[in-house]
Amino acid sequence: MKLKPTTGLRYWRANDAVLLITGEAATVPPRHGEDGNLACRVQPVSAASIDLALDQLVAAIPACAMDGSASCNHCHEEPWNPLILEGEVAFYPARGISPTRTDAGLDTNALIGHWHLPSDCVDLAPGANGATRSVWADIEAEPQVHRAASILTPHAKLQLRGRIEAMIRQILEPRHAAAMTVAGTPPPEFGSDAEAFATLSVWFSRTFVDDPVAAELIATHYRLYQADDPAEYRVLSQAIGGFSEALAMRHQAPQLPIDDPLGFDSDQRFAARMRQAVGPETHTGVLPWNAFVPISAGAMSVRALRLPDSFGRFQDLDFDRSQVLAAGTMGENHRPHDGQVPLPPRLAQPARLCSVGWMTMTTRWSRPRAPILR
Repeated sequence: MKLKPTTGLRYWRANDAVLLITGEAATVPPRHGEDGNLACRVQPVSAASIDLALDQLVAAIPACAMDGSASCNHCHEEPWNPLILEGEVAFYPARGISPTRTDAGLDTNALIGHWHLPSDCVDLAPGANGATRSVWADIEAEPQVHRAASILTPHAKLQLRGRIEAMIRQILEPRHAAAMTVAGTPPPEFGSDAEAFATLSVWFSRTFVDDPVAAELIATHYRLYQADDPAEYRVLSQAIGGFSEALAMRHQAPQLPIDDPLGFDSDQRFAARMRQAVGPETHTGVLPWNAFVPISAGAMSVRALRLPDSFGRFQDLDFDRSQVLAAGTMGENHRPHDGQVPLPPRLAQPARLCSVGWMTMTTRWSRPRAPILR
């Protein structure tokens, strides 16, 4: 017999909810090179000391800005560069999903008592056995409050730009190639979606091709990335880090190494055993006073948001909770209500489906010989 290490079984973990912020607070100052072009200039200096060399470089800056050989941004007010998203969200679990008392257990029928799986759908919808049921009538009155802090990112806006360019290429490239072939010109080969968009959008504006979808995408691209940066299109986003971990009684934050250098010999031996048992898994701590909620089903509301910037200032966002919007991919049954956003059931802890049995017409229960999905 020989033992061989193998890969572990795959498991699934729900993603944390993502907050997307738009408006004046999401304004990011222009950065050198953000358009993909780094305009640099080598300025020769001849000075006997560092101080004189710095004086020569400072004196050369206006000339660089005038001739365009280097990128210079003029700032006439205090800069505002939001860096971190600090948020406080309240989670209202569905009744039976989270025990409200220490001696209460989880209701095994709570999930099917609140949700059902419609035909031709891939996600659960509110209502038991297909009956219409209000989500707001089945949530606990006392929420669990979660606080998080994450670094903001403009990824949402950049991702939207890439998807628009890819969609325009998919819609217009075959038509453009056909038009070039009719004209006796070989169609160009584009190296990227951005390169294709630059050519296809100009060609589309000069022809009489009737495609309202392409026209709307090109207009949106212009408003987002070519216009004068209107406030309604300034977007920053970030996930509510550690939300799923908090539901599993874990605090997502780096922990100190396990050690007790000043303790007695017995304490040090115990710390050594714990350090060996824990190993490198020190990325989360323990939240002993949190309730264990293995299924994140219920509703969530954003209570407070603060944006600290890279200069040490901060701004508390004053927003109307009734105007909070949910992503369209959450479906018609997940519209916000009074600032609360319904959450479809998700397993908060790492989980896997170990075995599946099939119901047949001839037997009551058919047990598979081996697990179908693990």
